[in-house]
Amino acid sequence: MVRASPRPPEPPERGARAGEAGEPSSALPPALLTPSPLDTPRPAVPTQILEMCERQRDEKGSCPLFIHISTDQVYDGSSKEGGMWNEGDATAPINAYGRTKLAAEAAVRDRWENHVILRSSIIYGPESPVPVGRPLFLQFVEGQLKEGVATDYFTDEFRSPVYVEDIAQTISMILTRAGLSNHAPLTMQRDGESGDFVAEGAVPFGFSRVFNLGGPERLSRYDMARVVARCFDYENEDGLCVPSTSASADRGYLSPPDISMDVTRLVTELKIKLTTFEEAVRKIYKIPMRPSMQLAREGSGRGSGGEAGAPIAGNPTS
Repeated sequence: MVRASPRPPEPPERGARAGEAGEPSSALPPALLTPSPLDTPRPAVPTQILEMCERQRDEKGSCPLFIHISTDQVYDGSSKEGGMWNEGDATAPINAYGRTKLAAEAAVRDRWENHVILRSSIIYGPESPVPVGRPLFLQFVEGQLKEGVATDYFTDEFRSPVYVEDIAQTISMILTRAGLSNHAPLTMQRDGESGDFVAEGAVPFGFSRVFNLGGPERLSRYDMARVVARCFDYENEDGLCVPSTSASADRGYLSPPDISMDVTRLVTELKIKLTTFEEAVRKIYKIPMRPSMQLAREGSGRGSGGEAGAPIAGNPTS
């Protein structure tokens, strides 16, 4: 098999390697074979937004809700066997990307009390309506299968890939639960005696400030590729989806081996119904669900655990 090197921007003719890209992408399509940002420190703290919020608070007495998108890379991925990290676990990122995102979390938490932090896993969904300059993981896998290109996918790095529509549902639910309507800012007036901010015309939160924002399954990129192949009924999926290990690739930066996440808090507190990877792929590409999946959905009214990976805690069906 011919495997891609870290140089060419164009796909190799016969083979490729997937699963090595930096955040936020989830694989290394040939077009992504460029130096990774994971060990290149970059500003990640939303300083200007925080300053704007502080000015609004000081000048007008309003305190809008700050929803901050973070990452699963804040966990080290190795000190907890089997992954399934929860929000109370220690954060110890092993690369610059995770460290800068953790610094951003600290800044938001320290400077703005009215916040929610969402630690997102791999995000996937339909092809972007606006060109992004590089193929996303799902579209890359579909393209490789369509072209009949044998591709390596890592079997030993695990995440909790999350469907983009579930992210939108989560944010919408947070806004609703926070007492917002039509995405209007939450207004909090400063009490003249105590100096504390008091919610005006809004329902108190009643839920946590930090959530793991992942899907209901613990999956490797190899698992994900096999699901895509199965959805498209590729008979020779074993030849097209080639198992590989992260040790076989010199990426020049550290990547956590297992940052799958426990999403119990997300499901129980926000009542979010998460979509399994296979259900989402079939929805995106308008592929009918298998009869067993349809029966499971009709019986529970919720997403079911996928076959490729074990459902993690918080899965509506677990």
